Amino acid sequence: MTSTVLFDLPQTEIASLITDRMTRASDFSIVTGFATPGGLASIFGPIRARPQSLKTLVVGAATYPGFEALDELLAAGVPPDRLHVHLGHTAVTGGRKHPFARFHPMLHSKVYYMEHPDGSASAFIGSHNLTAFALGGLNGEAAVLLEGAKESPEFEKVRQHIATARSQAVVYSAAMKEAYAWWTREFIEGMKAEMRLPQDGMIVRTILLFAIAAQGEIGRAHV
Repeated sequence: MTSTVLFDLPQTEIASLITDRMTRASDFSIVTGFATPGGLASIFGPIRARPQSLKTLVVGAATYPGFEALDELLAAGVPPDRLHVHLGHTAVTGGRKHPFARFHPMLHSKVYYMEHPDGSASAFIGSHNLTAFALGGLNGEAAVLLEGAKESPEFEKVRQHIATARSQAVVYSAAMKEAYAWWTREFIEGMKAEMRLPQDGMIVRTILLFAIAAQGEIGRAHV
C-alpha cells in the first residue's frame, strides 16, 4: 500500500482527484460529516454515469437544499437503500438537571473509498466534507490518499468504518427532509450556546478590538 499526503498547500482543489478515482472504480462509498448541493454536484458526474456504483453514502448533516440534492441522486437512479443520514449520538453530561447533551450529531468522518476492477482500492481520508468549499480548494483542508490491494488490512478497517457508520444511520427518506434540516439547525443553535459570548458592551468592545487588529494585519500585508 502507498500513502500520499494531500497537500502541502491547505487550499487545494481535490474534487478532480476524487472523481477520477470514482470514474475508474467498479464501486465507491462515501461517509461525510456535512454535505451541500455544490459538494454533491462536484462529484455527480461518475454517479450519474453509473448510479448503481454508489454503494453507500452516509451524511451526518446537511442544509435543506443539501437533502434536496440527495433527491437528485435518487432521480438519477441511485437505489434508495444506498443513502443514509446519521442522526448523531447522545452524550452523557454527568449533570442532574441535564444528564444528556442535546443536539450533538457528531458524525465527523470524511471518507471517500473506491474499489477498482483490477483488485486495487483507493481511499481519501481527511478533513474534506462533501461541500464545494472543501472539495474546490476554498477551505484549508488536509487528507491522505491510500492506494493498494483492496484486501489490505488497512482497507478492511476503512470498510468496517463505513459499515459501522451506515449501521448507526437511518435510510434517507425524501419525506423527512424538513426533519433532517431541523436537526441540523438545532445542532447549530446548540453550538451557539457553547460559544458563551460575553453580552452587551463587552461584545462591542471585543468586535472593535478584533477589527483594529485585523486592519493592522491587512496593512502589514500590503507593505
